[in-house]
Amino acid sequence: MTVAVLLREGAALSTLFLTLILWSIVGHALVG
Repeated sequence: MTVAVLLREGAALSTLFLTLILWSIVGHALVG
């Protein structure tokens, strides 16, 4: 595991988490 691989994996994970959080916020706003 090189630093570049760790950074790439970290960026992918943060993007995924941000997408999930945004979807949950939008979903609650639409439902509520």
